[in-house]
Amino acid sequence: MKSIKTKLILGLIILISITCFGLAYTSYNSSAGTLLSETTANLKIISGESSKVIGQRIQNGMSVLEAIASDNRLSDPNYDFNKKLELLNKEVNRSGYEVMYIADLTGQATPHSGNTINVSDREYFQRASKGETVVSDLLDSKRAKGTKVIVYATPLKHNGKINSVLVAVYDASVFSKIISDIKIGETGYAYVINNKGYVVADKNIDRVMSNVNMLDDSKKLNNKSLEKIATNMMNGEAGTGDYTYNDVTKIVGYAPIANTKWTLGVTAPIDEVLRGLDNLKRSSIIAAIIMLFISAVVIYFIGVSFTTPLVKLSEIINKLSNYDLQVNNDSVTNKYLKRKDEIGVITKSLFTMQENFTDLIKKITDISKDVNSASGMMTEVTAETVKSSEEISSTIQYIATGASDQAHNTQSGFNNLTELGNLIEKQNEHMIETRANSDKVTDLANEGLIEIASLKSAVEESGKSAKDITSVIHEANESSKKIGTASTMIASIAEQTNLLALNAAIEAARAGESGKGFAVVADEIRKLAEQSTESTKEIDLMVNELEIRVGNVVEKMKTVTDNVERQEFSAKKTEDKYKLISDAIADSSNNIDELDIVIKEITHRKNETQDIINNLSAISQENAANTEEAASHIEEQVSSMEQIANSSEGLFELSNELDELAGKFKI
Repeated sequence: MKSIKTKLILGLIILISITCFGLAYTSYNSSAGTLLSETTANLKIISGESSKVIGQRIQNGMSVLEAIASDNRLSDPNYDFNKKLELLNKEVNRSGYEVMYIADLTGQATPHSGNTINVSDREYFQRASKGETVVSDLLDSKRAKGTKVIVYATPLKHNGKINSVLVAVYDASVFSKIISDIKIGETGYAYVINNKGYVVADKNIDRVMSNVNMLDDSKKLNNKSLEKIATNMMNGEAGTGDYTYNDVTKIVGYAPIANTKWTLGVTAPIDEVLRGLDNLKRSSIIAAIIMLFISAVVIYFIGVSFTTPLVKLSEIINKLSNYDLQVNNDSVTNKYLKRKDEIGVITKSLFTMQENFTDLIKKITDISKDVNSASGMMTEVTAETVKSSEEISSTIQYIATGASDQAHNTQSGFNNLTELGNLIEKQNEHMIETRANSDKVTDLANEGLIEIASLKSAVEESGKSAKDITSVIHEANESSKKIGTASTMIASIAEQTNLLALNAAIEAARAGESGKGFAVVADEIRKLAEQSTESTKEIDLMVNELEIRVGNVVEKMKTVTDNVERQEFSAKKTEDKYKLISDAIADSSNNIDELDIVIKEITHRKNETQDIINNLSAISQENAANTEEAASHIEEQVSSMEQIANSSEGLFELSNELDELAGKFKI
């Protein structure tokens, strides 16, 4: 088991170690963060200023080209072309251009090499032909295949009108050489990309010639931070950022270049930026180790001075734990008593506790003797009390049993009356239901009488209607007979008319030509007489058929009349039956009312008897409860006395044990 001294020294050393190295680590990180922030800010400033310088150089190049274009000989169409080429060659040698040439407004141009080219599709030509002085993006040369160039162009004017374009071509490596002067640390460098992400200038010219696209490379590598930086540069924004490329983390500052679609970026590795902090790291670690060593020595002596008194005091406490209360005042202990710190307080408290324990053990010994004597006397008294209480408990228990039986019998009588009350309630419910059914039957009988009266009225109306129909049918029969008589008379008249027509025809024939008209009339009259005869025959047939049908209807109406009379008789008998039923129901309802009065009286008497028995039961139960409670109290008293007796015996034993324990202490 480790001592307090060891634990204290190790704990403090570990704490100080953590503190020292933590401070060193925090100091290094804080310095690194500050240096990185300042470097990032400087990169932003450097990129901004460098982009301005490059922009100014481009602007100067454009101004130089405009100055060359101001030579009227170049724009004069009458000036010898070869002499124009000589002038341009001089400027090439003086200004460092790769080549210069003049293109007409159709884009045709003849450089000094003699090859004719057409640049009408180039953006720089189109803009310059409209009056702008421009610098192109990185282009594939039309003049020298496989090379990259950057072109300056400005319009040539003759008599105030544009008639051609002056073109100056730089090799792409020129701009890479310009930015090669921009350096950050040992390996930091600058580069330029255009608005499409292609590298326009770089310290490694191969990246320019091989059409490296910064955005495409970042997407292929799934490098989100580099992709964001490339996007910002393509959009012509200024800012800073960090990214990891080929396992090297770098910071970058970028800014757009004026008069172009380019953005300049200046980048440097973070490790190189932080390399100047290596000395700070080493010195911080050495200082932490020295502080740790000094702290360990100081902590050791402090631990020894702190734990030595604790060891001495622990020896005294160990004696106390072995029941040794004898005071041992040596010189070392007295030295600790004089101390004013916590050690002195603990030592004084320890000796005070020792003295208090000594006095306490002496008092406990005296008290245990007195308790031993008193517990013996208490045991004898409680034994006699228990015996008397048991006799009283037996008597009360007998009384409680009788009271309990009485309460049980009373409760049985109450329960029987309750069941009787339930039966009366059920009978009352049946009577109520019977009365309700009787009322329903009465209502139905009254409704039946109403329906019978309605039916009787309807039957009487049917009888009257049948009689009226019979009278009408008889009248129709008489009318048909009159029609038959009239038809017979018409037939007789038609027959006589036919004879007259025949006689008239005979007389007309005798009269010859003068009687022809009369013969025609007689013939028509004869035809009408024959038609009348036929019609009367049809009328006779119809009248005969009508008389037969009317006879049948008369027979049917007699049957209907008989049925109506029987229905009237039956309705009368049914009405009498319903009246008898209604009277019988009224008598039953009166009997039910009288029976209901009797049941209510029985229920009232039952409730009174039930209340009396309930009171008797409550009194019996209360008596039984009181006797049981008294018996319970007696039993509790007996139990308490037994517990007191047991406690007195236990107290006697405890006092003996207390004497034995007190005897263990050395006073």
